[in-house]
Amino acid sequence: MATVKFSCIPIGLFKEILHTQSLSVHAWAEMAAGIGFDGIEMYEPYVKDWNTQEMESLANGVWAMGLAISMWTSYADFASSDADVRAEQTAHLQKAVDMAGFFGAHIVRVTAGNWIENIPNA
Repeated sequence: MATVKFSCIPIGLFKEILHTQSLSVHAWAEMAAGIGFDGIEMYEPYVKDWNTQEMESLANGVWAMGLAISMWTSYADFASSDADVRAEQTAHLQKAVDMAGFFGAHIVRVTAGNWIENIPNA
């Protein structure tokens, strides 16, 4: 039987992490480790600059606390009827998959698209 592991994305703390920036991702990871989680989910907006130095610092900080990065969460909007927009979104999603690999995450979650009025559900 597989061991169940626990990880979390702190949606309830997004205001503090992403908007007011009164809580850093590092501080969130410390909280998660203190709670007893095995990992945290890395959310694309946590990474302000996708340069290698910032990403290594972020990843190493999480790993130093004994946490895994369980999942990379990204966003892409495939609901556009414009083929060029969808192609841009596909390229962005490929970059997200690459970022998941960088962080050692084996899962990529994509929140994809918005509801568009008067577009039939296929």
